[in-house]
Amino acid sequence: MRKVLRAVAGLLLLIVVLALYVFATAGRNLIAARSALSLSVEGVDEASAIEAETHLIQASRQLESIPARLLGLVPIARQNLEALKRASDAAVPTVGAAIDLQHAFARLEDEGLVEAAKVNTSLLSDLQEPVVSETEALEILVQEIERGLSGWLLPPVWERLHELHGTATELLSSVDAAARVLSDSEAMLGGDAPRTYLVLLMNNAELRGAGGILTGVGTVHFDRGRISLGRFRSVHDLREKPYVAVPAPPEFVRRFGTYKADTTLWLNATFSPHVPDVSLVAARLYERTTGVTTDGALLMDPRGLAALVDPDDTFAVPGLDKRIAGSEIADFTYSDVYERFDDQIARRAALLDLGEGAFKSFIASPLVGRERVSAIGRAVAGGHIRMNSFDAAEAAALDELGLSGSIVPPDDTRVVRVTQQNFGSANGEGTKLDFWTDRKLDQACTVGLDRARCRTRFTLTNEIPDDLPLYVAGDPYGILRSNIEIYLPSDAALSEAALDGRRAEIRTEGQSGYQVVSVYVELGAGGMAELDLTYTMPIDGAFHLRLEPQPLATDLDLDLAVVAPPGWTVEDQGRAFDREVRWDRPVDLRLAPDPRTGLAAAWARLFGGT
Repeated sequence: MRKVLRAVAGLLLLIVVLALYVFATAGRNLIAARSALSLSVEGVDEASAIEAETHLIQASRQLESIPARLLGLVPIARQNLEALKRASDAAVPTVGAAIDLQHAFARLEDEGLVEAAKVNTSLLSDLQEPVVSETEALEILVQEIERGLSGWLLPPVWERLHELHGTATELLSSVDAAARVLSDSEAMLGGDAPRTYLVLLMNNAELRGAGGILTGVGTVHFDRGRISLGRFRSVHDLREKPYVAVPAPPEFVRRFGTYKADTTLWLNATFSPHVPDVSLVAARLYERTTGVTTDGALLMDPRGLAALVDPDDTFAVPGLDKRIAGSEIADFTYSDVYERFDDQIARRAALLDLGEGAFKSFIASPLVGRERVSAIGRAVAGGHIRMNSFDAAEAAALDELGLSGSIVPPDDTRVVRVTQQNFGSANGEGTKLDFWTDRKLDQACTVGLDRARCRTRFTLTNEIPDDLPLYVAGDPYGILRSNIEIYLPSDAALSEAALDGRRAEIRTEGQSGYQVVSVYVELGAGGMAELDLTYTMPIDGAFHLRLEPQPLATDLDLDLAVVAPPGWTVEDQGRAFDREVRWDRPVDLRLAPDPRTGLAAAWARLFGGT
C-alpha cells in the first residue's frame, strides 16, 4: 500500500512540476503578446514587438514539447494546453502583422505623410496591405481564443486568455475601420476627381454644442493628392442680412432654428453637437454665399490647429510685433488675444490669419515624428479635429474611426453627454468667458439585474479674472450666461432634477436618440451652479455606458463610480469601479455577467478573485 501511495504521490509531483513549467512559460508569453497588441494602438517600438513574437514562438514550441504532451494525457490539463496552444499559434501571425504595420508607420513618421502641399499617397498605399493582414490575423485570434475558453480552464489560464481576447477584440474594431478608410483614401484625396472640403474654424472660448462658436470659414482642395487652400474669411464678412435659411435636417431646425443656426447669420451654425448636421448646414450656407460646392467638412478648434503644426514653428500675427509659436496657438486664441487687442475687428482678423497660417504650415512642412502624429491622434480623440464626407460609405467609415463627430449612440450603448451653449450676446454681455470656467462631472450608476439607477451631477464655476476687457467680460462685468444640456439615453426615466439643491426648472427635448435636459444659469464672478439629475434605465443582459465630452478649451474632471449586481463584473475590475480622470476623450465601461464558468468561476466564488 505504501508503495502505491508513493507511486501516486510521485505521479502527482511529476504532474505538478510539468504543469508549473508549461503553464508558467506559456502564461508569460501570452502576457507578452497582450502587451504587444495593447501597445500597438499607441505605437509600440519594433524591438518590443519582435521580443513578443519570439516569446510566442517559444510558447508554441513548448506547448508541443515532450513535457507538454505528457501533461496533455491528464484530464483538465489537456483542455488548458489546447486553449493555450490555439491562442499562441494564432497570436504569432497577429504580432507578425503588427510588426509589418509598425514598419509602415515608421516609414510614414520618418518620411512624412504631407510635404510641399502634397499627400504622399504611396505611403497610404503601403499601409493598406499590413492593415488588412492585421485585420485578418486578429479575426482568427479572436475566434481561436473563443474556441478555447471553457469551464475546464484553470483560473490563471482563463484570466490570461480573457484579457487577450478583450485586447484583440477592441483592436480588431479599430483596425477594421482604418482599413475601410484607407481603401477610400485615394478617392477622398482627389484620386478619382478633385475634392473640396469646407474648413470650419471654431473658438471654444465661446461655447456651442459642436465645440466653439464659428469664427472663420475656408476651403482645402485635393487633386490626386496635391493640396491647395482656398480663401479664408470671417463669418462676420459672410453674414447676409436679412437672414436667409438654407435646407437643414428637420431635427436641426426643430432644436436650433430658434437661434437662426440654419441661416446666413453663420455664427450659430455650430449650435448642434451632432457634427454631421453642422457640416451639411455650413456647406449649404457656403454654397449659397459663394457658389462653391463642397464634398465634406473639416472642423477645427484652436487645440486642433495647434496639434497640426510643428510646436516650434512660429507664426506672424497681424497687428502684433511678435510671432506666436505653434505650441502657443491655443492659449493665445483663448486668452492672450483679448489682452493684446482692444478692437474686435482687428482681433478677428488676427485669429483668422493665424488659423489660415496654421493650415498653410501643415500642408507645406513634412508631417514627421511620432510626437506630432500622437498629438494629432489626441486632438482627434478629444473632438478638436473632426472630418465629414458627404459620401455615405466614406461617412460611415469615418464615423467608426471616431472622426465624424456623430453623437448617434450605438444600439448596445447608453451614452451620456454634457454640453454648454454660451448665451451671452453682442449687446454688451460677456461672450468669451468659457475659457475661465471650471467644470466637473460626477457620474454614478448602481446597476441591478433589470435596471440601472444613475446620477449625473455637473458643476460649473465662473473663475473669471478681474482684468479682462469689457468686450470680453461684458457689462455688468463677468456674468457667465450658459445653457447646460445633459444628453441622456432616450429610455432613461428622469426621477429628479435639482439645481443647487432645489428643484430645477428644466426643459426636455429629443435629439439623435437622446432626451436632452437643459437648464439656463447666470453666474457672476466666483459663482457656482450644480445641476443634479437622477434617473433609471432598463437593463437587458448587459450594460455598456459611454461618457462623451464636449471639446473644450480646458478638459474637465470626471469622477466615475459604478457598482455591478452580484455575479457581474465591471470590465474585469470586480463588482465596483471608482476613478477620477481628466475627461479628454470618450470613456467606456462595460458591465456584464461574469463570463467565467467551471473551475475559474468556482475559484472566484471561493476566493473572491476577479
